[in-house]
Amino acid sequence: MRGFVLFTANLFILAGLSVATAADLPQGYLRESNAGFCGGSEYGGPVSPAVFESTRQIVWQHLALSIAISQSPRAAYDTSPLLIWANETKNYCGFASGFFRTGEFDVQTISQCECFYSLMQQYVTRGGY
Repeated sequence: MRGFVLFTANLFILAGLSVATAADLPQGYLRESNAGFCGGSEYGGPVSPAVFESTRQIVWQHLALSIAISQSPRAAYDTSPLLIWANETKNYCGFASGFFRTGEFDVQTISQCECFYSLMQQYVTRGGY
């Protein structure tokens, strides 16, 4: 049991070191920290209407794909963590889309949406989805 706990702790430490970057989102608005698996972000300044709209569209695209994958029987029987990352992407992109509906630009939630999407994409490309 002790070996399992140590293995799990080491796994989380290693996972925290390989935080994915938010390549799709506009540069300068998100800065990742090393806190947690999909680390937190700090607000990078005022957001223009164009950035708000383009980010909203990206988040909704991520949400749509994650919903499709999370409902796929193929993903449910896949031995990779694809379903886990698809569900996390669905959760955080859903939260972010809720903020967008109220006119808010929540950088923390958008960053987590993008991070989990990047993790999901690693397995989407491997599995041919």
